[in-house]
Amino acid sequence: MMNNLDSKNGPPLSGLVRKWRIFFLDLPPPYKSLDLNQVTIRWNTRMRSRAGSCRPWEGIVELNPHLLDKKNGDALESVLVHELCHLAVGYRWPTSQPHGRKWKGLMKICGFRPERCHSLTPVKRHLHRRWALYCKCKEHKVTTLIYNRVSRGIRYQCVECRGPLDKEISTSSKTKPRGFFSRIFS
Repeated sequence: MMNNLDSKNGPPLSGLVRKWRIFFLDLPPPYKSLDLNQVTIRWNTRMRSRAGSCRPWEGIVELNPHLLDKKNGDALESVLVHELCHLAVGYRWPTSQPHGRKWKGLMKICGFRPERCHSLTPVKRHLHRRWALYCKCKEHKVTTLIYNRVSRGIRYQCVECRGPLDKEISTSSKTKPRGFFSRIFS
């Protein structure tokens, strides 16, 4: 059973899969033929930095629709073949190294460089919000984790002035501004 997903999850795969189906059915020895009709190929929208993944023991290939869009047609084919080579090698030699000699040899037979990593720009999962905490000398931007800890009473201090970090700006008359504007405000 093969899943060709529509374009709402990623570019259509049917043309590429059809192109490589005949090739993988007639692999040269010592590889065993691989019927792509028995393989599930699908888009995984939760992937962020990996271009693809393969689970040979389950017959599943997953591709990243964020990285492998229509602009990266060559990369899509390369990643698909990369994962199908993992599947073919894992089918014939279940305990072989993932990017070992057998996999590299099959990638060369397919006409691709046996590269382990892609050079595509990954999608950021989400922007991390930064919160303002203050000490005697400046404002610090901290993560939500640190901000929540300070809210619960855990103390942090500035590495420069050794003053405690707090949610409110210190209005103490003892504190003098530092840096470029210190002469103006003192």
